[in-house]
Amino acid sequence: MMRITKSSYTIFNPTRFRFTLFLVLMSFAYSVQAQTSGNPLFTGADPEIHYFNNKYYIYTTATYGTQFHAYSSIDLTNWKDEGVIMDLYPDCLWAQNNGWAPAVVFRNNKYYFYYTAETKIGVAVGDTPIGPFKDSNAAPLIATDPVMTDIIDAMVFTDDDGQNYMYYGGSGQSKLSVRILGADMVSVGAPTDITPQNYTEGPFMIKRNGIYYMTYSNGYWGDQSYNVQYSTSNTPIGPWTYRGSILSSNSEDKGPGHHSVIKIGDCDEYYIVYHRYENASNGDRKIAIDHLYFNAAGLIDPVNMTNYGVKPRVPDNSCSSTAVAPIVSGGVFKVTHKGTNQYLEVAGSSSQANANVQQNTDSGNDAQRWIITLESDGFYKMTHKGTNQVLDVANASNLPDANVQQNADNGSDAQRWNLEAMTDGYFKITHKGTHQCLDVDQNSTAPLANVKQYTDSGNDGQRWKLELVQAPILSGGLYRLTHKGTNQVISVNGDSTTAGANVHQWTDSGNVDAQRWYITLESDGFYQLKHKGTNQVLDVDNNSSNDGANIHQYNDTDNDAQRWKLDLMPDGYYKLTHKGTNKCLDVNNNLAEPGTNIQQWTDLGNDAQRWKLDLMPDVNPVIGNGTGVYGNYFNGMNFETSVFNRVDPTINFDWAFASPNPSVNADQFSIRWTGQIQPKYSGEYTFYATSNNGRRLWINNQLIIDGWIDDLGEYRGKIFLVAGQKYDIKLEYFDNSSAANCKLEWSNFLLGREIIPMTQLYASSLSINDNQQLSNKITIPNPVDEILHIMSDINLSFADIKIFDIQGRLLSNPKKFGNELYVGNLTKGMYVLQIQIDGAKCIKKFIKK
Repeated sequence: MMRITKSSYTIFNPTRFRFTLFLVLMSFAYSVQAQTSGNPLFTGADPEIHYFNNKYYIYTTATYGTQFHAYSSIDLTNWKDEGVIMDLYPDCLWAQNNGWAPAVVFRNNKYYFYYTAETKIGVAVGDTPIGPFKDSNAAPLIATDPVMTDIIDAMVFTDDDGQNYMYYGGSGQSKLSVRILGADMVSVGAPTDITPQNYTEGPFMIKRNGIYYMTYSNGYWGDQSYNVQYSTSNTPIGPWTYRGSILSSNSEDKGPGHHSVIKIGDCDEYYIVYHRYENASNGDRKIAIDHLYFNAAGLIDPVNMTNYGVKPRVPDNSCSSTAVAPIVSGGVFKVTHKGTNQYLEVAGSSSQANANVQQNTDSGNDAQRWIITLESDGFYKMTHKGTNQVLDVANASNLPDANVQQNADNGSDAQRWNLEAMTDGYFKITHKGTHQCLDVDQNSTAPLANVKQYTDSGNDGQRWKLELVQAPILSGGLYRLTHKGTNQVISVNGDSTTAGANVHQWTDSGNVDAQRWYITLESDGFYQLKHKGTNQVLDVDNNSSNDGANIHQYNDTDNDAQRWKLDLMPDGYYKLTHKGTNKCLDVNNNLAEPGTNIQQWTDLGNDAQRWKLDLMPDVNPVIGNGTGVYGNYFNGMNFETSVFNRVDPTINFDWAFASPNPSVNADQFSIRWTGQIQPKYSGEYTFYATSNNGRRLWINNQLIIDGWIDDLGEYRGKIFLVAGQKYDIKLEYFDNSSAANCKLEWSNFLLGREIIPMTQLYASSLSINDNQQLSNKITIPNPVDEILHIMSDINLSFADIKIFDIQGRLLSNPKKFGNELYVGNLTKGMYVLQIQIDGAKCIKKFIKK
């Protein structure tokens, strides 16, 4: 995923309870196609989302208490900070601080920007969605109200007849007022109190099928009690029927609220944007986006807060009534071409390597069946069922029009594919080795038309339907079980090895043993699920027959309490039925929170009892023996004066207002970390550099993060790495003023996001394997005085360095300062310098003056 943001932060104003510390996430150094938006999107509060001029915009509470920003995206997943679009000073004549909760409306060929400042509501006007906006009025639009003193959180709703309504109010008195807004958008009528049940603040109106949905925040904004509730009416001003809560805290994310909702074009498709606290009950609020659904009765389903967010969505007048079927790794699929409704097949069902791949009319046989498996690099392999060979680009060509064929599996990129779900219910199948698409030549409708790769053209010739026809369970295979209702996975609490340890659902954290299960077909026709992390099995406590009986792991006793029937359902998910009781594996109340208990329950036929089984690569991580990276600390923001060196086990520092070391300035210092990094798994890695002030990161001599500016936030970059191989790493950081911090993390398809551990970091940045390479990397200037400067891009702080006289007698192991040696104790003459590091050695001569 990629999001580009510029960052700043909000100053706390003690005269108000409402504040935002606005740490805006900074991101990738190069563009990649986002699979999902990921949550959170960026730091901020009180978001309102709109779609203007073919772009989505999110407007948030002001940074520094005065500066409003807008964030834009073409697809809901990649976000750009458009910068300051309005500053209370100088763009407002009547307020200086406490700016928050903007609302934006396009009318009269102008953009109207309604905002709260000093507990009053103003309106500014601009010509574009990103302003600049200016409030030329000498007074607020609304300064008083008979039922409240906190005149905050304006929201403008336009009904189908063109009438505009402004809703506002909350906090102290927890009242909601509405006023008619004139056609000029800057004149308002008298207020009416329309407060619904449990209202606190942050109103947002939705109209669907003639019903008005007043959604709003409830609770205290600064802790986990904050949530979103709603009421409905047949008019935009009530009276209201209270309907309940739709968004509330879970065990991971707290205080979700002050939201907005966007409808996609003419589709019955909605998304909710809101702020929340990540893994805490206070601190920095983060912006998130998730789906919002209505049930058959027209009520809003409780929103499942996710960490994965939403897939790319561009309003294109297409509304898919059919959800994209899940890709069940290990399943057998028919692959149907959208443009012609014919099937991907191997010509003549040939078993020969290099046999051609084409489209053809449905024959119902194995020539048109493909086993799709998720590989350890996060891409998919498509194996032809009839021949057991794989979908392959001839000669691993990177050219458009290169032929697609079957070939023996050689594990190369020519046989790996990215399967990206599109908004029309079809997939785009992109070749990893070339980033080109699986394509029917000329989008031909003829049977036997050739299949090739071609540059992404976005048309039906490159769209494919994946229809699951069989999902055989590979006995002995390693599986991830994902809950349909919540998209979380079956996990053992705390990765415990104890018999009886509880089993619950949890966010997928990568190749964690606590979330992987070996599924084996037993002699009685039922399956056993054995936990990879502990070698214990999925078990019903005491083989109970009761609804709600707990599921845990337990020693293998070979009884019915540990046997399960796996039934493939029409939606591509499985129902797991307990042999001992004939009840189903179930998530308690279908709750979305990580940590929700897993139990057995009577078969209800709902999503709480449906599971997606993905065959996972059974790979073990490469755990290194590193001790950390070499840190060189400087006074000055551009590495002016080296004052301190050490090996840092990890890069995870929060110095606040202090100094990293007594010899280092508390402000205006810089650090250069160098060494090597060793990946645990092969695949594409995302690196995260989070810091106050500038940062830039090189991996394998490639600049993947470039944020060398005075800001506060997170940058991301991606690179493909091979497990066990060591790569040069260099991270540079500077601090200007105020609090200082710097953190370096990584993630991978098989690895959850984590601080890069010490075991995978090495202080030497040398990546050579013979003496000549080392010699080529080192230059000694001659003659030298008291300090010998070794000119090299290699960090030699941990090299074994010796000085000999010209007869070969060892004189000293000199004192090192990075790549500088003290030789002031030597007399005039010629000497021999020996440098040894990582098994390589070189000899250099120098003359002492």
